[in-house]
Order: sequence, then C-alpha cells, then structure tokens
Amino acid sequence: MKKENLKNKRKIPDQVGNDIWKVGNDVRKADRRWSVISLAWELGYLITIPIVLLAFGGKLLDDKLNTSPWMLLTGIIISIIITSWLVYKKVNAVISN
Repeated sequence: MKKENLKNKRKIPDQVGNDIWKVGNDVRKADRRWSVISLAWELGYLITIPIVLLAFGGKLLDDKLNTSPWMLLTGIIISIIITSWLVYKKVNAVISN
C-alpha cells in the first residue's frame, strides 16, 4: 500500500505541471491569433489607404485638368507600386521575426 500511495503522490505534481503547460499553450495560441488579426488589419490598411488617396487625387486632377482618365489611372498605378513595396517590407519584417 505504501508504494501505491507514493506513486499516486508523484502523479499529482506531474498532472498539475501538465495543466499549467496546457494553459500556457492556450495563451500562446490566443497571442498568435491576435497577431494574425493585427497583421491582417495592417495589410488591409497598407493596401487600402494608398489606392483610395491616390485614386481620389487622380480623379480630382482629371476633373481640374480635363484629362480624364489618365490621372486616375496614374494614381492607381502609383498606388499599386507603393502598396507592393509596403507589403513586401511588412512581410519581410514578419518573416525575420
């Protein structure tokens, strides 16, 4: 009986340690989820803001200079170049971490 009691006592700390480890994994998974959501929001803004601003600016210039649709298209092309560069930098920063 004494040997069985010793074995049972030894299992309790191991079980507690495993439970703590599981909680730590849950916290890490939650942190990863939030970091993925944060990255998605950042990439969304990196793509949206340049295209909206430069397309809107191009449209205004087209109306003012009567050059429709050339300034709008130029703004969109420039925004695609800027967005590609920004997304490339962000993805490289994420990969390096």
